[in-house]
Amino acid sequence: MVRAKRVAKAKTKSATATASQSRTLVALFAIALAAAVAWVAPWQSASGVWADSAPFNGTRAMSVACADNSKGSNTCQPSQCGRAVRHAFASDEEVAQIRALAHRAFATLGSEQRGPVAMFDLASGALGPTVGDGGSKIAGKFVDGFRELHQNQQAVSRGEFELLMALHERVRRAVAEQFDVAVDQLHAVGPNFLSRLGGTNLPRKINDEYWHEHIDTIAYGAFTYTALVYLSDSGREFDGGAFVFDGDTPATVAPTRGRLLLFTSGAENPHHVEPVRAHESRVRYALTLAFTCNASAAIDFLVPHRRWVDAQRVGVE
Repeated sequence: MVRAKRVAKAKTKSATATASQSRTLVALFAIALAAAVAWVAPWQSASGVWADSAPFNGTRAMSVACADNSKGSNTCQPSQCGRAVRHAFASDEEVAQIRALAHRAFATLGSEQRGPVAMFDLASGALGPTVGDGGSKIAGKFVDGFRELHQNQQAVSRGEFELLMALHERVRRAVAEQFDVAVDQLHAVGPNFLSRLGGTNLPRKINDEYWHEHIDTIAYGAFTYTALVYLSDSGREFDGGAFVFDGDTPATVAPTRGRLLLFTSGAENPHHVEPVRAHESRVRYALTLAFTCNASAAIDFLVPHRRWVDAQRVGVE
């Protein structure tokens, strides 16, 4: 398990990240992988499955006692911690567009994945790990994903950029509504990343083992709320890969296209992701977003990378 002291926010400033940044970014991904209404009574089957792949209306929510005494101390911190899941939060068309971007980005890493995990951090721009080609491309590195897509004549389109911005805002408002907090005090915080789990390669080091239990606030410090938008269907497009809440209130969530999972990021919600069964083409895609009450830790979601949007059309270098 990656120790919290090894985790730091990645800051990719050039086409190729340093080896230290690479280790940190993989650790961030491994730890993070990790749902509108007022709180309702928890729903839990005898098997521990809280939300299987079947569709449902409204919001399925579960409250848990906050582990941090500062909760409810201001209009951003929740008075009641917990988790919630909303089915079909993102439309099929939105999921298809984001999947297309993820596929293009991960395809630049090489013909095969280096390990069972790959990520594209929309906060720092870091994309990796790369697959070595025996030449200029070195295995296990992180590159500037926005620049890499531009150089491959596949830059992020204006439509994709606007979709991600709009979806991020919708998720932010869903968090505020679900946890009854002030939306104007919720700030974006990194990493915010597209992830790909699966493939046929075995883990090469501990950071490739994304399935260990963890707590987001220990990993990141500034996280207050964590959100995931799932981009593929368990059972139909991949096997395994369920999201599991551990601890005193266990619950399992099956990823399905467009489903939104929200939870408070503290020690009240330890969790892990079950391993995705190895397969050449059956892989799990997701978008992870995070929000903080700490304004000093806030980032401008996507804005620093606007220069690469449709860059090949305007000659940005």
